[in-house]
Amino acid sequence: MHLSLRARPLPADSRHSMLRFASRLGPMLALAARDRVEVVAGKAAPASRDPSATLVWDAPRLHGLYFEDQSKRPETDAPLHADDASFLGQVASEISSFLEGSQNDIRLQAITLAPRGTAWQRLVWEQLRAVPRGQTLSYLGLARRLGRPKAVRAVAQAVACNPWIILTPCHRVLGSDGSLTGFAAGLARKRALLELEEARA
Repeated sequence: MHLSLRARPLPADSRHSMLRFASRLGPMLALAARDRVEVVAGKAAPASRDPSATLVWDAPRLHGLYFEDQSKRPETDAPLHADDASFLGQVASEISSFLEGSQNDIRLQAITLAPRGTAWQRLVWEQLRAVPRGQTLSYLGLARRLGRPKAVRAVAQAVACNPWIILTPCHRVLGSDGSLTGFAAGLARKRALLELEEARA
């Protein structure tokens, strides 16, 4: 029997789950998302809902990662659903290991993320994830990588909206003079992250 999964992008068919956890740099929140999908036996169902389809939750993906006291994080009181506990627990473990200096970027980049943001924001975030540990660049440098050297302000706005702190390493972006600027979790944490990465680059 062939099973096909077809995502149904209805807001009511999304579910969130949240885990609070301690880290070396302070309390953090990991937010998972799942969408309902149709499981249909045999051939793919037509565009309208197939009466024989069964609705199930798909695999969890990371919708957001934040320090609990950082600015520009969504206010949420989502419960921790039992079937998301393992996924979010693994995320917390990977982040904690990274902050203790015993984890590398490869394991962090393997965490499945839930798509977020506009097309432009996603382009900026993809470029951020390509900046290696121990390296930094300026907002202008990031704009140049995107082929938009005059879009420095738009780049900075997209960086500020990053929903996956540490995973999308916006702490690696500095001012044009090399100064520490614009980090939603505070400049002390930005400095600590850069020092951690420089020590283990």
